Amino acid sequence: MEETLKGGGMIMTQPETPTRIPANGSYYTSVKGTPIFTPEQNLGAHYYAFSDYGTAYTELFTNVKLPTSFNNANLRNGYLCVGLSGSLGGVDLGLQNTGTGWRPYYWDTIGKLGAYYSEYTAPSSATNAIICTKVLDEATIYLYIRFLDASGNTVGMIFERNLPVGSGNFTFSGGRARCRYFRFASLVPKSGGAENRKDGSYMRGAQFTNCQLYNGSAYESWGISTARIVSAWKVYPENITLSWTTYNDVFNINHT
Repeated sequence: MEETLKGGGMIMTQPETPTRIPANGSYYTSVKGTPIFTPEQNLGAHYYAFSDYGTAYTELFTNVKLPTSFNNANLRNGYLCVGLSGSLGGVDLGLQNTGTGWRPYYWDTIGKLGAYYSEYTAPSSATNAIICTKVLDEATIYLYIRFLDASGNTVGMIFERNLPVGSGNFTFSGGRARCRYFRFASLVPKSGGAENRKDGSYMRGAQFTNCQLYNGSAYESWGISTARIVSAWKVYPENITLSWTTYNDVFNINHT
């Protein structure tokens, strides 16, 4: 059954004018450009990568390589997400793992709407997940998730839904939504406390691969090294490694 959330994976709101970066930035490292919003503390090691804001693109695509090893130590929730960010804030879309497998998930920071879908949890044979998403109208987004095994065969149930979001965030010009496209990976503490503690949790061997944005007629590469990414950063860099190519991000999170 669909289960309604009371909170999201990452707590991100994004004004159109970026928030001032703290004078003491020792807890984060800018990978490219300037962070779109104040890097988040108290949420464990993670990273973000953002496109520019505008109407140049209409949807995103990525193939997520699921972690080859994952341990939340029963203290953290794992997230492998993409997102759509309007003029007021973002919508996280993708995969959540609370310790029982990767399942579809979304959270709208503006409308405070979201859900996770345990009936679509990835089978043990899944190695990858295809994710596509786009804005449909001012109050609706589309999310598609399909799990694959090592041979590229579909496994489990395909997730495909139109999801409600709060109105007022996404505006349109020429029939296209104004937004940023983003992605992130994180291990978020289930409760408060020492946000970067060494608690034995880790997410290793994960990747975002074949990252692309659709411009209305063709897909364009969406790697950190491309012009499609204008801002990327990692938080608590001593606990997260990140490398990239034109299409791919490779990362490991270790709170060990």
